[in-house]
Amino acid sequence: MRLQRSEIDIIKSTLHEIIDDAKIFLFGSRTDDTKKGGDIDLFVQTRKSITLKDELKILSRMELRGIGRKIDLIIQTPQTPPQKLFETILKEGILL
Repeated sequence: MRLQRSEIDIIKSTLHEIIDDAKIFLFGSRTDDTKKGGDIDLFVQTRKSITLKDELKILSRMELRGIGRKIDLIIQTPQTPPQKLFETILKEGILL
């Protein structure tokens, strides 16, 4: 996994401020130690409804707290229709 401990701490604490029941998974190129660069792909599962305002708040707080990379955030709520991508992330992603 190509994230520093400090980045993981920022990601987890920021998400849990807004989504206290969040299960957070890292997926994509950052899970492969042989790759270089890339954005941070995060998949979050929650039982709560999340607004666009909440998502923007999460992303802006992470940036202000020192995550210097682009973050792609996918949030699965009870209202989110099932997607094949979610199954793949749950199999191949890393739980933070």
